[in-house]
Amino acid sequence: MGTLAVKARLNTRPSAREVGTRSLETATTWDKIRKRAVFKSSMGDPEYIRLAGSNASCQNPMPAAPGGLRPCALAAQTLYGHVVRHAPGSVSRIMAAQYRVFEFEEVDECLTLVPLCARRALDAAGLKVSLAAWQSLPLHARQALAQAGSGASVLVDVVEESLIGLEPPPSPVAGEIDPAPDTIPDLVVTALGHERPLSKTLWAALSTLERWVLVKLSRRDDHSRLNTAYDTIIGHSAYSAHLTPSGAARMVNVAEKAITRRTAIAESHIRMNETAFACLEKGNAPKGDVLGAARLAGIMAAKRTGELIPLCHPLSLSAIDVDCALVRESHSVAVTTQVVASDRTGVEMEALVAATVAALTIYDMLKSIDRSMVIENTRLISKTGGKSGDFAA
Repeated sequence: MGTLAVKARLNTRPSAREVGTRSLETATTWDKIRKRAVFKSSMGDPEYIRLAGSNASCQNPMPAAPGGLRPCALAAQTLYGHVVRHAPGSVSRIMAAQYRVFEFEEVDECLTLVPLCARRALDAAGLKVSLAAWQSLPLHARQALAQAGSGASVLVDVVEESLIGLEPPPSPVAGEIDPAPDTIPDLVVTALGHERPLSKTLWAALSTLERWVLVKLSRRDDHSRLNTAYDTIIGHSAYSAHLTPSGAARMVNVAEKAITRRTAIAESHIRMNETAFACLEKGNAPKGDVLGAARLAGIMAAKRTGELIPLCHPLSLSAIDVDCALVRESHSVAVTTQVVASDRTGVEMEALVAATVAALTIYDMLKSIDRSMVIENTRLISKTGGKSGDFAA
């Protein structure tokens, strides 16, 4: 279909029955879609429209990435993108986008069956399509619907535009709201039972699509499919948020947590013999300023905690204070650190790492005098902020 043919088709506003959705009944909405689609088609040549409406890409489907994420090509209806040349004489526009298909769905790359992410998109728009109608959609439209339902919120406008001209038209249904992250629906708890635990913390850490899938499958009388979904989405994570469903270590997703002020105070002690302490006290250590080096080391270590501790998040620290106090009675140094940040997770590890590395630096500076020094009583003294509240030892 050439550009002129596309323009002629789009210049005729369809009836609500033809479109099958109430949100497209107004001339304003239709005009917006028509103008944007004409603009996109006019940027290319007739070959662009022909490629956009074909399922030719199914001949060479793109492989699924780890975790079930697949790249998808969105054509004219998506109204985004850049020019990519696939072969001499052919031009198509794609948007680098991803949609999620779970392994238990057994949906192929051509999306022959309706994936759950697309079902979520259709539910949010208050629409339902038959399998025959779904399979009549061009691949790019199916991919657009899958991508529209894979994010934190459903792209309803993409859903509506992808279904223009669909035969038979979609049927209106009661729209479904995404489940809230702070409350586990009773039907999910009941359907999973005691054998499959699901904590509020883990529920909140799931993606919006994952929560929607568990609610959707809990409504059906298909425990086998729900159990498979539970194993895929939650699995070993039920016992530790630092484990993936398959049991591998991971860094917890804190993207949906609120940014709040976080503080932490930690301490560590290093005990030495009388000779080393006297040298430290007089300031004549062979390697120079011991306590000055320890303070700098503690500050530097706090800033690199995310690189030292595998599952720690890199944080933007606001303040780091390292204090080294001499304790003559025990021939020791008490290292106290305080770290402050405004972020989504706490700074306890930053304070502890700073105290530990400062103590280690003191050992390194004085080890030529006393190799029997002991680093001890490293602990968290207090912390504030975050969902778990304040702590004091």
